[in-house]
Amino acid sequence: MSASWLRLLALMIVSSWLAAGCSGAKKIDVGGACILNSDCNSPLVCTAAKCHDACHTSADCPTGESCIIASDQSTVCQLPAETHCIYDSDCPMGLKCATDQRCRNQCQGDVDCFPGQICTTTQTCAEPNQVDSNNNLFPPDGGVPGSGGASGTDGPGSCPMGAASCSCYPNDTCNAGLTCASHLCVSLGTGGASGAGGSAGGGGDAGVRDASGAQADVSTGGTDGGGGGIPGVGGTTSTDGSVGTAGYGISGQSCKGMTGTECNGESCCTSLPVPAGTFPMGRGTETCSNCTAGCPGGMTCTADETPEHSVTVSAFSLDKYEVTVGRFRRYVEAYDALNAPPPTNSGAHPNIPGTAWQAAWNGNLPADSTQLQKNISGPSGTICQPYQTWTKGNDQLPITCVSWYEAQAFCIWDGGRLPTEAEWEYVAAGGSENRLYPWGSTPPSCSLANFGETVPPSGAGCVSAAAAVGSYPAGQGRWNHMDLAGNVWEWVFDWYSSTWYSSVSATGTDIANVAPSSNRVERGDAWSGGANGLRAAFRYGLLAPTYRDYNGGIRCARNP
Repeated sequence: MSASWLRLLALMIVSSWLAAGCSGAKKIDVGGACILNSDCNSPLVCTAAKCHDACHTSADCPTGESCIIASDQSTVCQLPAETHCIYDSDCPMGLKCATDQRCRNQCQGDVDCFPGQICTTTQTCAEPNQVDSNNNLFPPDGGVPGSGGASGTDGPGSCPMGAASCSCYPNDTCNAGLTCASHLCVSLGTGGASGAGGSAGGGGDAGVRDASGAQADVSTGGTDGGGGGIPGVGGTTSTDGSVGTAGYGISGQSCKGMTGTECNGESCCTSLPVPAGTFPMGRGTETCSNCTAGCPGGMTCTADETPEHSVTVSAFSLDKYEVTVGRFRRYVEAYDALNAPPPTNSGAHPNIPGTAWQAAWNGNLPADSTQLQKNISGPSGTICQPYQTWTKGNDQLPITCVSWYEAQAFCIWDGGRLPTEAEWEYVAAGGSENRLYPWGSTPPSCSLANFGETVPPSGAGCVSAAAAVGSYPAGQGRWNHMDLAGNVWEWVFDWYSSTWYSSVSATGTDIANVAPSSNRVERGDAWSGGANGLRAAFRYGLLAPTYRDYNGGIRCARNP
């Protein structure tokens, strides 16, 4: 046999061996992790990073599973792990935790559901055998609601779940026209309804508040100062006058239902006190090698950072972490129940007029939670794709693709506000230490911050995407705040002016630029930025408050 034939034979053997090796690659079964459809055993499809059975109706699915519309609009059989829930956040993106504690597709009518399914009274899709004659879902234990207190096995009896004065559903919701307060469903009133015997009367000074923070009414005739009253919307009784579960202004409610260990073993809502102090705001005399007027060699610093000027900041608190997807998810879940923008004049810096929420801003918020989710998921073709964090399946990522108005509304809902530009820089610069970067003067590196992907998707950055909050502890600031440099940009309250630092109003105690202009300010740079933007003095003012970006996020401040 000639050498050429030997070479050809060898090539054929190697080719057949490679083909066999590739075709014999182990495929993934139902429920296994995947990236592409080709990762799954045919005819399974990869949806939400798991292999699913494809379907046209629930009849195509295994017993007990339903055909659902996934977040990528594919129609697949629901996995057992995607079925049970307590909160909406327990469900895959696009599904809602229904009153039977199952993750279901949302609907406005039967036409939104699969053939053979119906749209229930709670606007979720279900099979006909999963509802009663009034299209109410059966309770999670299988009990069929009776008509005179009778019920099926362990049914709800004479006080059905979700009804007035009865227990809330497991996901803290109630039937239409009611809200969940202290685990009971009550009318959407403005004042607290008294308990039996008028026990909510009497002293009436227990700090009951409505959603706007105004004093709520209580009934008279009781003697225990409001101990037994069932409040209206936002009116849970508390000695510190905080608003109720459905209202704005409850500090840390974005972490409700979490374990408290999601962010580096502690609550993602951890807010750290910042002492009052005076510092030189802007670029000027930072200490670093090869610096010219505070600008490190090789960097281009802009004139809007100058002149350096003295600013005094009163004590406040600033959240340790950027707002996570998990925290923002709680806001999305509460959004429809709020049914209103932040109260006018809420969310103000206590010492700076003009920083409160204005009624003129209301029209810049989405009409409902569906629109809000569309905004932050970045519809195809927008700048938010493909890097937005809402649909990435990691609740510890920082939320991105939020407008300034959504950021401020979230912070007000969570009991805070956006920090002023001066407050933000005060923390990033370590106050009077006037640090060049939050960690000091050491040049940036991937051990200190997440940055460098200046031309996505080049792969030149530290991780070339947003990282879980708190992933760079070596780069924390003087008061232990994480990710002040890099990861995602952070909205601050101020309107942007390139010459504001030269104005008289930029110097003094508790200052902010409240004069309207075209754009608001962002600070801190992002995973997609260069080292220059990591400097504490760096300002970015090119974005209108309605703008949303794949690398723009939130950090909330709180009044003392």
